[in-house]
This record gives sequence, C-alpha cells and structure tokens, in this order.
Amino acid sequence: MSLLFLLSSILAIEGYPVILDITTTSDWTELHLENVSFHYQGDTVLLGRNEEFRYGLLSIQKKDLDTSRTRVQFFLFLPKDLPPFLEFFGKKGNLGQTNVTLLSEDKEVIAHFTYQEESKEFSLSKDSFRNLSLQSFSLPKKTLQFPPLVLAFYCLWYGDNWFDQGKKRVAHQPLLGFYSSQDHAVLKRHILWAKEAKLDGFIISWWGKDSPFDQNLKIFLPICESLDFKFTLYLETTEVLEEDLQYLETTYARSPAFLKINGRPVIFIFVRVIQEISLPKLREIKSPFDFIIYGYAPSHLSGFLGFHEYYPWYNNLAEAKKRYLLAGEIARIKNKLYAAPVIPGYDDRNYRQPGKLTDREKGNFYKKNWEAVLTSDPDWILITSFNEWFEGTEIEPSREFGDFYLKLTAHYAKLFKKRK
Repeated sequence: MSLLFLLSSILAIEGYPVILDITTTSDWTELHLENVSFHYQGDTVLLGRNEEFRYGLLSIQKKDLDTSRTRVQFFLFLPKDLPPFLEFFGKKGNLGQTNVTLLSEDKEVIAHFTYQEESKEFSLSKDSFRNLSLQSFSLPKKTLQFPPLVLAFYCLWYGDNWFDQGKKRVAHQPLLGFYSSQDHAVLKRHILWAKEAKLDGFIISWWGKDSPFDQNLKIFLPICESLDFKFTLYLETTEVLEEDLQYLETTYARSPAFLKINGRPVIFIFVRVIQEISLPKLREIKSPFDFIIYGYAPSHLSGFLGFHEYYPWYNNLAEAKKRYLLAGEIARIKNKLYAAPVIPGYDDRNYRQPGKLTDREKGNFYKKNWEAVLTSDPDWILITSFNEWFEGTEIEPSREFGDFYLKLTAHYAKLFKKRK
C-alpha cells in the first residue's frame, strides 16, 4: 500500500477544501490539474436535463451535438503544499463554451475561467488561497468489503482465424501452437496455467447468443466446473439487453463456477454497451446480475456494483497513478467496487494497419503497471489479457516469452492478496 494511500486512509491530511464548478454548453468538456494532486470528496449535479449525460473525473460527457446547459460541482481537497502556480488545462468539443469557477467551501469565488476554444491553459497563484483556513481531510472507511480477486480477460474466438491470406495476424506465437477454442485439452491447459499464475477466474468476452464464441463457451463451462475455476462474462455489445441477460442467467449464471458476490452473479459491461444503452436505462433493467460498469466516472457508480477499465493508462504511468488513486477514492467514498487493469504490453501491428506497439521492456512495463495500480488499493486486479493474441496483450505462454509472464503474474498476485 502506498504511503499516500496510508496517509489518506489512516491520518488526516492538511489542506484546503474547494468546490470546482464546471458549466458547459458543449457536448463534452474536461479539466486537468497538471501539477497538483487532489483528493476527491464527492460531487453534486446541479443542473441538467433528465436525458443522459455523464460526469467523470472533472469532466462532463453528453450526447454528440448536445448543447444544453449542464452544470456539475466537484468537491475536492487540495494539499497545503501547493506549487507557486496551479496549472489547469481545459478541453472541450467544438461547440458552445465552458465556464470553470473555483470556490471556497463557503462559496466565495477564488478564480473563474471561461473558454470557447477546444483547448486552453490557465494558471492560478497559490496566493489565491492565502485567506483560506487549513483544514484536515481523511477518507471514510469502506464498509462494503470484497474478496481480493485477480481476474484475466479471456477470449474464446480462435480457430481458423490466426492467418489472413497466409500472413500471421499475431505478434507472438502461442506455446500450444495456433489452437482452436473448441479444443478441450487447450481449454483445460489454460485453466491450469491460470491457477499457476494465482488467477481467480476469467472474464470471457461475450458477443451474443448467436455468436460462435457462445458455442465455445458452452464447451468451456463444464471444464471450469470440473476444475473449480471461476468465470464471468464481458458483455461487449447488445441490441436486446434484457433478452441477453435472461439467456445468460439461465444458461451460465446458475453454474457454481460463475463468479458471484454475496450470492449474486457479477457481469462486466464494456463501454460500447454504455454507448448503445444509456445509464438510466441500464439502471432500470430488472436483472439478477450485478453490473461492473466501464469507466472511472462518479456517475457510473449509482445503481451498479462498481466500475472498471480495460486498457490501463499505460502511456504515462505518473498520470496513471494519479488517475488510479482518484478512482480508488471515488469508489471508497461511494462504497463501491474498484477494479483496476494491468497490461504486459501491446502489439496489434499484424492485425491492424498501421497498428500500435507498446514495448514489454522485458517485463519491466508489466511490473510498472502492477506497481502503479497497487498504490490505489483496488478491490480487484484485472489482467489485460490472458490470451488476446491479436492485440499482443497475452500472458499465456508463448514461444517468445515462455511462461515468464505467468510467473510474474503469480508474484504480483500473491503480493496484492498479502497486502489486502
């Protein structure tokens, strides 16, 4: 556990409670504090139509071209040791304008910024806080506890798709060869390897009951049961959510191998589903499932078990640490589950054109991902991925790396559970 988290959860921190008021007529806007870490104390939506909009970590996201006036207040706590100038960076869509007002706890205006540009920088002298009294802050204790789990995203879509016109579509080659997801021996070996890596279960990509992946899942289900290995599903897309959920409940969720918390089956919701079905509609759906929604936004927690993300913020690990700490604090205050992703690297250049590469750095990149996430004290760790070979994020043994990433995963999984 990081020193910062220990301080915020055990000792009171001195600083300044402030209110960041963001009003926008753009269809999206976001604000970044470039050189200051802050603590999250809660948020209040002040003005907005009943139609869907989301608010995140100092951001507002509406439907495309929605220019309705929307206002959100974020209650933050700034540390007393401020830099000489606080640097802000605002971004927005190409419509409307955004107004940002920084207020004291007593609603006195500290600063005000307005911008119509798509991006703009602001600065604020720390002398602006000289009339504010120092106060103390500590995070509330999280009363809802979750078992510490390490889960990995898992794909059941392999067969004759490893090559395209004779060209290999993957960056690395599986140790098991170019296998089929219908091969019982392969599926069993995957679970045994996962157990060696101290994984508690798989999050299996699911694309509908008529997809070939669903047929493969029916092969995989009894193998999970026979090896006492947990699984849940990653709902990637849907046009008939209630029908899909009913099918998943009767077909899979009654299995003793299906992941459950307090007796209720848990399912992960990908961002595409949120784009297809609004959050209010998701909340209204009557289902036996508890949803873990995509995206570290405060508005993604009301009515759901918790939130997660699939791709880590791996381009800037310093920023990733700040983002994960905030996500952990939001979940702590809202008393919700916080699941954080780690990734060993990325390489989809054989699958997409031109594709992207994030070098594995001989395992050091994976280590830095784990260490960045562990500072935020997540409830669950999500590994991206066990076997997404097309994007080159796999930890499954390969001819290039052997079982190196399984062993590295086992080390950090044990460390995570020991800390919890």
